[in-house]
Amino acid sequence: MARFFVSTDARRRGVATELLRKATEAATTAGRTPALQVESGASAAIHLYERAGWHYVSTSPATWTTAGGRTAQMHTCVAPPDGA
Repeated sequence: MARFFVSTDARRRGVATELLRKATEAATTAGRTPALQVESGASAAIHLYERAGWHYVSTSPATWTTAGGRTAQMHTCVAPPDGA
């Protein structure tokens, strides 16, 4: 997954869940293992991935800083083996 965002107006409507499902399905269909990175402060996104069964793999520093001035920490996650 490169990037995906859901507008604040579309939140809490299942849009992000469906977008994640479609992206996961496309990667799996292409014979790839779906993986993504999410900034450690993005708690809503992290909870979405956890609810969808994604697994935390590692954390590494990003090459950019957050609005608060700290080096962003990127969590790497992979989709569950069944692609759910």
